[in-house]
Amino acid sequence: MIASRVSAGAVCLRCRLRLLHQPTPIRRVASDATTALPINEPTDNDVSQRTSQDANQGQSSRSRERSPISWKRLSLRKRRVAGNRLLDEAEVRLDANMLGKPGYAILMKDGGTFERKKLPLFENGASSQSSNNPVTGIEALLDAQREPVTLEEARSNIHDLEPKTDKMLSEKDFRKLQKLLTGGFLNAQLQDYIGWYKSGAGHQLQEPTTDSSAHPEFPWIQKKTPWTPLNSQSQAVEGTNRALQDYIPDTTSPKERLAMHLMHECWGLSTAAQLGETQIQLNDPEFILLMRGSQRFLNTLGKIWLEPDEKMEAFQDQKILRLVTTRLKADSLLRELDETLRNVTRRTFPVILFGSEAPNDTVLEELGRITNSYISKSQTLRRLHVTWIEIKSRAARGLSSLEDTSHIALRLLLTASGSPNTGSTLLSSTVPLAPTARLIEDTTSKGKLGWKDRLARWARYMYPLTSEKSVTGVALPIGKFELPFEPLEKPETLKDDLEFYPDTPFPSHPVKWSQTGRTSTTAHFGHILHSYPPSIPTPRLPDLLAGTDKRVFAPLPPHPLHLTKFETVEASHTPPLVTTKSTLVLRFWPSPSSNPVSNPNRPRGKKAPINAGDTPPAPILELRLAASDSGVQGVESLRAICRTHHTDVMLPSSPVDVRFTQMQYETLLARNSETLAGWQPLLDFLQPARLDLENGKLETPARQRFPIPRRLITTHPFTFLGEQSEEPDDTASPPREPDGLRDTLVSISYDFVGLELHRSATLPYEGHQLTYTSIEAGQGGGRRAEVTLEPLRPATATPSADKDQLREDFLACCSRFVTERSLWS
Repeated sequence: MIASRVSAGAVCLRCRLRLLHQPTPIRRVASDATTALPINEPTDNDVSQRTSQDANQGQSSRSRERSPISWKRLSLRKRRVAGNRLLDEAEVRLDANMLGKPGYAILMKDGGTFERKKLPLFENGASSQSSNNPVTGIEALLDAQREPVTLEEARSNIHDLEPKTDKMLSEKDFRKLQKLLTGGFLNAQLQDYIGWYKSGAGHQLQEPTTDSSAHPEFPWIQKKTPWTPLNSQSQAVEGTNRALQDYIPDTTSPKERLAMHLMHECWGLSTAAQLGETQIQLNDPEFILLMRGSQRFLNTLGKIWLEPDEKMEAFQDQKILRLVTTRLKADSLLRELDETLRNVTRRTFPVILFGSEAPNDTVLEELGRITNSYISKSQTLRRLHVTWIEIKSRAARGLSSLEDTSHIALRLLLTASGSPNTGSTLLSSTVPLAPTARLIEDTTSKGKLGWKDRLARWARYMYPLTSEKSVTGVALPIGKFELPFEPLEKPETLKDDLEFYPDTPFPSHPVKWSQTGRTSTTAHFGHILHSYPPSIPTPRLPDLLAGTDKRVFAPLPPHPLHLTKFETVEASHTPPLVTTKSTLVLRFWPSPSSNPVSNPNRPRGKKAPINAGDTPPAPILELRLAASDSGVQGVESLRAICRTHHTDVMLPSSPVDVRFTQMQYETLLARNSETLAGWQPLLDFLQPARLDLENGKLETPARQRFPIPRRLITTHPFTFLGEQSEEPDDTASPPREPDGLRDTLVSISYDFVGLELHRSATLPYEGHQLTYTSIEAGQGGGRRAEVTLEPLRPATATPSADKDQLREDFLACCSRFVTERSLWS
């Protein structure tokens, strides 16, 4: 139990008593260097002589000076002990000089055998008094119990060495305790203590890997390895715990390995300033949230806490965080992570709000990446759960009234399903003796598409391009547009004597919706893309035109340098030739509802579609704000878009295709932009909004109510998110209402569904308006540039001019623009 190098603090009571009462021989060494033999004690005669000499010290100084001084010559002979022999040291003078002085030599002479004095173990009479001495009685009792040390006693002694308060030791104290364990106890005793401690008899053991039940303060942890020092040069020793291989050098003995195992895993001891690592396996939602946004939360913690040699690593395939820090800092980082994950917020909304079924996992993963959230489906697949980390500073900055992450996810799902009240037509030009066309996969337009469309594969229908410089004579196959064709005109304004809404429950506003709607026609140039399954061969052109598969449009503008040749100044043009402006476009959709649909125009007995929500058939609102690089300057316009139609014209033999977009809308009229900006619904929406264009921070409220004329709600059939009803009665036009009711305002709740920043440059082109626009729509809508062409009424044309002729001129202009190879090379 007791080794020769153990300290006094580790010796038991029995052995201490034995050592205390055991007589120890005292070796007396002469202080004089002349002899090493024992010195005789002074006798009584010597004491009396010293006393008489002290009495004679009172004589006068003269008598002391005259008295002769007696000198005692000390013997310079020295004796030394070598083994059991005595050696006498003497000096012998040499005849030669050494270093200018007489030389001497040391001579060792044999002085005989050295006899050691034997002292008795007990003094005389000690045995007779042992019965009356209580200490001697204890010794006799202990001598009578000469038995081996039990394992229980060894456990108690080892357990007493455990530091009770400070688990973070200095390197010196750590190694000192390790040496005490290895030098004071046997291997079997250390091994027995480790097994006893792990059984739960001692302090509760913290295993190297534990489940979340062992971390009640951190419920987001699944497994956690103990903190271990870094030692990149050490190799795993056979029989050593994997978690301790960096803790123990290669030359460690088995007993030292046991001591390190005991100190680290049982007592949880470590050094303070040494770098080490710990690995944490998190639950899936928490780990994914920490990885969102380019690991912004982990990067923030790293900038605050980590030194140059410390780091945090994430292994996404295993959901593991690796912390390389000191022991104290690792605990601090865990507390900071827990503080961050305490702000996790969760919202739920039904799937019926945006479609008939829940999206697949790929779509939800992409949506979570865009919104920095974790989105999962319920067990019934009828609801979606959106989880994100709420930033605490938003409430302090007054941003709690703005839309949260769950609403951003909802509106992205709404817009990805398709715009309501939107139709499309697909046409294609015919080329005589055209070669075989093919679907060529598009690999360069991913960033121009919507977030959901980027997940699919798309291709363009093309003929092999010829080597000619241009292709002429390609007419656009459009006989008549779906909506009326109207050239651009000057925006309408209010008159001073206009009467507003005096007989409505709404307060009197100096604004009014226009009585007549307008239709805009815009030509976009780019590629019409079809879904591209590589395993299916290219369909025939008639089958492609008659198909109902979804298609997308990717704008493809010519290089801006090619557009400079159109800058020709005409004498009749007084305004600037090229005008530039920046516009912030915000869109609103009628708020969807999960209640069954109630269409007022539906005949009795007709059932509503199962996947339809109770969304009113109201128009889409488009708010345009004048902007600059520093911020928003004012309100340009507010449009109520009742209907949108896309006419896609495929030109397989040309570098680009054409999409004609027509919109029927009514405008909210006001005398000036200040009056329009002061309209109460717009004021309620824009005042709390955060529109910081300079720093790219654009946040708005999630919903707003707008008063809409009843005629805009009932002038078109109701469809939910662009899905046509299977019943013919649903698509029939409703009966015309009296004029008094048609102008009645109805308050409709609208959801904000997104915004775009447009920076455009406009110039004339063959009597029409050519616009080059750079569009930034965020991660949901992408970033793109496009060129559009809009028809203008000639200055010499009368208002009653033939619109068919204007349409033919506009189509011919678009055809020449498309087939000009110099623009698209």
